[in-house]
Amino acid sequence: PTRRSSDLPALVRQIRDYMSYRYQYPVARLPEFARDQLCKPLLQNITGHLYADVLHQLPMFKGLDGTVMTEIGLILEPIQAAPKAIIYREGTEGDCMYFLSSGQVELSMVVMSAQQQQQVGLQVELDASLSAARDDNDDDIIRFVCKPDGKTARYVRPPVFKWHVTDQSSTLYFGESVLVSSEQRRLSSAVSRTWSVLYRLEKTALDRVARRFPLMHTLMHRHLRSKKQSKLVRAVKTTL
Repeated sequence: PTRRSSDLPALVRQIRDYMSYRYQYPVARLPEFARDQLCKPLLQNITGHLYADVLHQLPMFKGLDGTVMTEIGLILEPIQAAPKAIIYREGTEGDCMYFLSSGQVELSMVVMSAQQQQQVGLQVELDASLSAARDDNDDDIIRFVCKPDGKTARYVRPPVFKWHVTDQSSTLYFGESVLVSSEQRRLSSAVSRTWSVLYRLEKTALDRVARRFPLMHTLMHRHLRSKKQSKLVRAVKTTL
């Protein structure tokens, strides 16, 4: 209790900074009534204006007509992420992928096989709501604990491989592995390193659109499966 109380000023500062940033740099969102009450041509123009930068820079959406692009725009959820915000943790279940519009996201994965992690009882720390507030200089936002059977958990620093996605990267999306495979566990962790604007695409929403537009489903999955980044992550996981 004492340690958590001492963390409160830093946590309050983070919340204040986040709300201030959201006020100064609001993310454009489509009103809830738009899908049902606006005509298709107007809806297509609005979504094209709001999400043009996101949709047209992604190779997986090239070759799709305006109707499909409108439907994709309608299911994208804009998100603002503060510095050090955890987007998702390695080993947890996921149901969406992300597109980066602006900012920088750091991705990381433990360089240990599943068997090695099980032997030492390595686990990602899930209850870490105040971990970023404890030390502003701590670079390890994603924290791990070793919890062997019958022993007390302790913090550890396992070998970790890191890479970054920025708005200047050739690949502007991440977390796609849960959309194109039967494995729902995240293969890596993702943390926002700066103020970032992201768009989240949920698997259930994408599947609804795919049932109406089979070509979109085929093109998107073919592109995602061919990307070396996804293949690299799977290869490292299975061979180390």
